[in-house]
Amino acid sequence: MVLTRRRHRPRAAHLPGVAVGPGLRRLGWGVADQGLSALGNFLLFVIAARSVDARQFGAFTLAVATYGILTVVNRALAMEPLLIRLSGGDPEQRAAARSASGAATALAVAEGAVVAAVGVALDGPVGTALVALGALLPALACQDALRYVAFARHRPAAAFASDLVWTSLEVPLMVAVVLTGRAGAAWLIVAWGAASVPGALIGGRALRTGPDVRGARSWLTRHLDLAPHLTADSLIVSGAGRAVLFLVALSTSVVQVAVLRAAQVLYGPVNVLTAGVQALGLAELNRERSDPRRLAWATTRVSGLLAATAALWTVVLVAFGESLGPVLLGDIWDTARGVILPVGVHQVASGASLGPFLGLRVREAATDTVRLRLVVTVVLIVAGFAGAVAAGARGAAVGMAGGQVLTTAWVWRAWRHHTAPRSR
Repeated sequence: MVLTRRRHRPRAAHLPGVAVGPGLRRLGWGVADQGLSALGNFLLFVIAARSVDARQFGAFTLAVATYGILTVVNRALAMEPLLIRLSGGDPEQRAAARSASGAATALAVAEGAVVAAVGVALDGPVGTALVALGALLPALACQDALRYVAFARHRPAAAFASDLVWTSLEVPLMVAVVLTGRAGAAWLIVAWGAASVPGALIGGRALRTGPDVRGARSWLTRHLDLAPHLTADSLIVSGAGRAVLFLVALSTSVVQVAVLRAAQVLYGPVNVLTAGVQALGLAELNRERSDPRRLAWATTRVSGLLAATAALWTVVLVAFGESLGPVLLGDIWDTARGVILPVGVHQVASGASLGPFLGLRVREAATDTVRLRLVVTVVLIVAGFAGAVAAGARGAAVGMAGGQVLTTAWVWRAWRHHTAPRSR
């Protein structure tokens, strides 16, 4: 399963007594689901890296990145309007949930046809992987849409159950593909995508709902006013890393994509922690929003925790990589080892920037947040592409690391300016 950043923001209850319990339980399920998604990502790429050669792994990476971009777009167009305008469990919301999930599925059918056509036009493992993705995109989109329905109904446990089924099945299915001797990017995509079908069925059964594609067009039209902002914001938030992967493929080769992604996979444990902090952090920081000093200190603690964890994990990888790397990545480790350090610097700087971004969201500074994220995204893409042209995967990693360090310093400067006392 692939994690793309969600907009659902669990709300922690602040009232004493019985009201705290349900709110904290929902928050706990939300954090667990974020962590499970990150863990699923990690296992997905570890199995792929150990099962195929660098060229096939690069093709697998590009196919999954394509899914990630399309999922972000579908969420913005179809599912996030449900979270914004019709959260709850009343009859109107239930009808809206069927239309929203139907819209996401219908979009995926059209996108899947285009992706499959592009795959047919391309040669090699990238083409066959895209054909497989195009065929399974509607099932993947349906599972993701029902997860969003669960959050809209304040039932994150149903989303967790759906993700748990998907993750529990994708591992044995991918292993089965490897054992049959058919390991390749396309077959791994088939195994991964097929595992989402039972996950969608479990989610739909738990919520007693399903997609209604007949209401797709009216749903998309009715919420078209939200589409430009939500789509742009979503792509800004999650687009830099994926864009660099495609630019590396265009400027060098699919093998260099494999090298860069393999090094990033080793930071899976850090990403699991980051996913949990993102889900829990907003609710916790929200408690300090009335006191600027306490909020500033809380954001510092969040950034410090993530940066220190990434730094410690980088030390572990550098010190024990020769024994740990081949276990997780197989033969790809031999080429990925030279990219570990710059990827680690990027992870440290990225973790250090999360606190200010969460703080800005708590302060509801939407304009500042979008402006900062846009600058960070552009810098990372330009620096990563320039590095890839100069020195392949290692150059891309160095470029992104340098860009992240510079933009993190700028983000902290903007955050301090935002929280500084205003003179009267």
